[in-house]
Parts: sequence; structure tokens; C-alpha cells
Amino acid sequence: MTNMETNMVRSLLAVLCCMLPSTGYTEASAVETAIRAIVAADPTAALVTVDDAGQPRTRSVDVRPLDDTWTFWVATNPYTRKVAQIEGHSRVTLYFNVDHEGSYVSVMGTARLVDDPAVIARISWRDDASRSAFWPEFPKDYLLIEITPEWIEVLGAGIEADAVTWRPQSLEISR
Repeated sequence: MTNMETNMVRSLLAVLCCMLPSTGYTEASAVETAIRAIVAADPTAALVTVDDAGQPRTRSVDVRPLDDTWTFWVATNPYTRKVAQIEGHSRVTLYFNVDHEGSYVSVMGTARLVDDPAVIARISWRDDASRSAFWPEFPKDYLLIEITPEWIEVLGAGIEADAVTWRPQSLEISR
């Protein structure tokens, strides 16, 4: 097998099995645990959307604590630029990092705007004080962004990147 063929096989295995070159395979549960630890350590993520000109736009957002569904939730005002950008292009990235550890999680997925009062009541994690500070006309000026990940990359919390390509380990979310 040539080096190129070997690297292609390794890349496919990394996608399918979360390969760690130095030790073989990292169990998906270890990758999931690392993702959850980094996300919990950095509840303020960078949300990347794409504007009408195709320019990526990044801003800090507070993210609801992650549950077992692998769905990420962000609260916002319905009149923000990110809402218009998601309406035009639903593919987004969420980026969590713990600088002092050199750890990060990058979530690539699809965003959906949710204004259903029943979902807002069930999902909202804000206390009354923060809601009144940011959304004085709650729930009229409140909107949820549901981010459904398709691919999550992680580096840190015991998970290493490929020694040659520096490609982080990943978790593919199938629904």
C-alpha cells in the first residue's frame, strides 16, 4: 500500500472510529466525554454565520448546557443580524475553547429559528433577572436558535490530534 493509500485509509478510519494515531482508536465515549467537558467549561461560544455577501461573521453567544440530544440552543433577539444571516444560510459553526488548556470544540451544523412558545418555555434556561435585562418584552423579543450538529471536532481533555496532519478527532452525529 502506498503512503497516499495508507493516509486515505487512516482518514476514513478517523471519520468512522475517531482514530488517535499514537494509541490506535479512541473510544467514541472518550471523545464525547471530552466534548462535553470543554463545552461545560466554556458556556460562551463563538457562533459563526454567513452574511449575504458570503462573509463569515462571528460573535459570542451564551449556549444552553448540553443535554443528551446533542442539540445546542442559543437565545437571541429576533432583530439581530445573526437571525437574518441564519434565514439566508442555515449552516453555522459553534466554537468553544478553554485557552489555558489549549482545548477546543468546533461544532458544524444547521441552525433553525424557533419562536414556538411551548418550546421556549421548555428550553429556556435563563433566570427572570437575565431575561428582563436582555429581553424586557419576553417572550416577544426572544427567539431560540436550535443548532443541530452534523460534525464535531475536539482537541484537548485527553484527546489529541493526528501527529502528522494535526487533524483533530471528530464525532459524526447521525440522526
